[in-house]
Amino acid sequence: MDVLDCKNTIIPSNPSFFIIFAAEIVVTMPKLLLYITLKGTWIFLIFGTDSNENRIYVHVGRKDTKHYCKIWLQPKVELGKAGDLNNAELKEVLEIAEQY
Repeated sequence: MDVLDCKNTIIPSNPSFFIIFAAEIVVTMPKLLLYITLKGTWIFLIFGTDSNENRIYVHVGRKDTKHYCKIWLQPKVELGKAGDLNNAELKEVLEIAEQY
């Protein structure tokens, strides 16, 4: 039987069904910019599932943000979705996006 060892979890290579015990799934998103201010750090990143859009954009938030905002970068920098950010934070991240 062929097996694949994935962080100490043995999975049959051709199973009709399988159960994963204590599996650890870590999804990493490429960070484009970490912008550090006195108020905290802004994280500008892209998600691996964001390949179906026609315009270039980034997601922005902080480490504890559950819903990142979406900022369009082309044809001009503008807000796509606010996420959990308030108006002052949105203004700040839009200015940062314009700058970089």
